[in-house]
Amino acid sequence: MRRRFFWSMVAVAGLTISLLVVLAAVVSQRAQSNAAERALLSVTGAVAQEIADIQTSNVPLRDLTNGAQMGRVLEQARRSSDSDIGLIVRTPRRTTITAPFIERFGVGSDIAVGAVEVYRVDTGLAVARSVPLERLEGDIVVVAARRSPVIAWGNQLRTVLIGVGVAALVAAVAARLLSGWVTKRVEPLASGARRLREGDLSARVPIDRTDELAAVGESFNEMAEV
Repeated sequence: MRRRFFWSMVAVAGLTISLLVVLAAVVSQRAQSNAAERALLSVTGAVAQEIADIQTSNVPLRDLTNGAQMGRVLEQARRSSDSDIGLIVRTPRRTTITAPFIERFGVGSDIAVGAVEVYRVDTGLAVARSVPLERLEGDIVVVAARRSPVIAWGNQLRTVLIGVGVAALVAAVAARLLSGWVTKRVEPLASGARRLREGDLSARVPIDRTDELAAVGESFNEMAEV
């Protein structure tokens, strides 16, 4: 009985701890991903507003996309958000992608003018925000991207193994105490059954509690009186 108690408690404790560790890791990654998405939406919105402000100054299109002012805007956005920032310039004549990471994140040139899209891939996520160009039939797509937080499965495995070891130790102590308590409660019933089998019709089980084992003892006493 003690062995059954021990291994049952170890299995339950180990499985519970393992599931909790894995679930915590997945929830943590999801929370970080959502936080990163909010940050990317914010930074693309800020860059889009800067582009809109620059457009009002009537600068040439080349300066709007590659000029010093736009360079400063993008660099400031990179530093403040710790993200990759790039542009897709779309005009009736051609489409220009200014950063190689944009294609790696699967951001295409099919995003609607003025739209905001979120792209999720295995390596991370990206937010693309289209800013219409008032002077041309085109737009500038601001793309910000971050790598996904990576779950350190090696660390998680070590945590699981340590947790299972601790659970086994606790389960061993608990199983010993529990099995001793159960044995102490069951022994009078087993003794009464042996006496009754040997012909002692006066055998009875003392009833001092109101739990399930006490109910079994009462049933035994009623049976012995028949």
